[in-house]
Amino acid sequence: MELKEMPIDDGQLQKFNSQCYTFKEHPLIMLEPYHQIFPSTLYLNQHKSFQESEVYEDDVWICTFPKSGTHWMQEIVYCLRNGMDFEKAKSSSLTLRVPFFDFSSVTMADQTEQIYKALGKPCKSGSELVHHTPRPRTIKTHLSYDMLPPKIHETGAKIICVIRNPRDVCVSLLNHFYLTENFTGDVELIADIMLKDIGPFYAPFFTHILSYWKQREDPNLLIVHYEEMQKDIAGIIKRVAKFINAKEYSDDQIEKLIEHTPLDKMKVNTSVNGTGTVDTVIKLMQNEQKGSLINKGKTGGWKNKLNEETIERFQKWEEKWLKDTGLSFAYEL
Repeated sequence: MELKEMPIDDGQLQKFNSQCYTFKEHPLIMLEPYHQIFPSTLYLNQHKSFQESEVYEDDVWICTFPKSGTHWMQEIVYCLRNGMDFEKAKSSSLTLRVPFFDFSSVTMADQTEQIYKALGKPCKSGSELVHHTPRPRTIKTHLSYDMLPPKIHETGAKIICVIRNPRDVCVSLLNHFYLTENFTGDVELIADIMLKDIGPFYAPFFTHILSYWKQREDPNLLIVHYEEMQKDIAGIIKRVAKFINAKEYSDDQIEKLIEHTPLDKMKVNTSVNGTGTVDTVIKLMQNEQKGSLINKGKTGGWKNKLNEETIERFQKWEEKWLKDTGLSFAYEL
């Protein structure tokens, strides 16, 4: 299959690119035939290794669009697969315990190497780190379903996809780009390119999440809604544990996991909140921003961040994409 990078001629996207550390040098493009947005050249440099990556039947892949509860699910699955050993979890960065497979497709090579070096792992890419991770492996990716390594489907590895409403995703992306890209714009700029289906990375949003939703009958795929995690985390943990064939845990043990993983605790937990990664990135960019990759995590925060015109655009955009899909979102709890 021949991949093509298609330039995107849009003034707002060019403005966004110019205000981001990575995208100044690697402008966002549309990668065909996957129809997904990536920084120019970065994904192409990794495609062959991604497609040829070894996958094992006891792998668990956590697949999300960015800012959809990824860290939360990563920590839950890691603890379920490691005997609820919270001290072990706290002793090592989540970046190493649950490696980000496609990290190098959105991050420049020098950054990638320096981040892993700072964490004590001299790897050149996320897929290389995955390769060196001992089994049973839990792996994070933001790739769409069609872009996953083919061996995932051949081996019957488990896939957990977390989906979050796009309005809160948009708002959370602002904090993410402040920290990781030294972004100087506002949430309305992010919303504009998102609603035009030309950004940010891993967009279009609905192309991405519907690629998983259309496969929801696959017995090796579990789809979880982020808002459902907020309403009934105990129920979600039990569903996830059963799906990945984790050992049986008592209600008391599950309660301890819930106490270990509330968002306010994870936000200050340096093994989970991306502190090592963020510190290295900030140093490289000479960024003065401070914070955590785990933002507020609340459902409904979009109401206080997006203006009325943008909210109306979101409503029309969602209606267009969701028609006849059977998928719906909770926008507030």
